[in-house]
Order: sequence, then structure tokens, then C-alpha cells
Amino acid sequence: MKNRIIIFIISLIVVTISIFGVYFYNKSKKEVLKELEIKVKTNGGVPYTWEYEIEDTSVVELEKKDSYVEDRYKELDGGPVDVIFTFKGLKKGTTTIILRYKNFTNNIIDEEKKYKVKVDNNKNITLY
Repeated sequence: MKNRIIIFIISLIVVTISIFGVYFYNKSKKEVLKELEIKVKTNGGVPYTWEYEIEDTSVVELEKKDSYVEDRYKELDGGPVDVIFTFKGLKKGTTTIILRYKNFTNNIIDEEKKYKVKVDNNKNITLY
């Protein structure tokens, strides 16, 4: 009887340590992606557009740029629009992607966002 209690306690300790280990391991992992999507917002009917610049174009490239309007805003003039830039890794390295919200009538930049990215040997992209 005494041996069963000791085995049960040891088993309970091992299971508890395993659960905490898996939890903290998953929490410490960074999100690794084959493609990186960056979503920014604008409004329909405004003289602004989102433009991108990649500091080192040998590391990543723009795969596509899409615009998306939620169904509830499709009938609304000047409603919110999501602009989604999708980038893919080309080779191992690091670079910065810069998005600029630019007035296309006078070329004044209203907003700028910078994203540092890292590409690994498998062309996975990570924000850092």
C-alpha cells in the first residue's frame, strides 16, 4: 500500500512538471510563417494610399497586396478598408519593411510603420 502511494505521488509530480514544461515551451516560441501578412487600415474615397518599401529586397519580396471591405461597410461611401500586404522570404537574413500612408495628391506622408523581419534557412518569416 505504501509503495502505491509513493508511485502515485511520483507520477503526479512527473505529469505536473510535463504540463508546465509544454506550456512554457509553447509560450516561448515565436510565430514562424512562410508568408507574412501585414494589415493596415484606410477609408474609401480619401486621397491616401499605403505604399511599401523593403530595405533589403534580396531577403523578402511583396507577394501580393489586397484590399478588403467588410460586408457591413460595402454600401457605405468612405467606409473602412483593410489593406493587406503579403510578403514572402527569399533567403536567410534580416531586413525592415516600411509602410507609408501617403497623400497621392501632394506626396505628403501622414503615417509610417516599420516592421523588422527575419528570414531563416527554410524561408520562414518572423517579426522581431
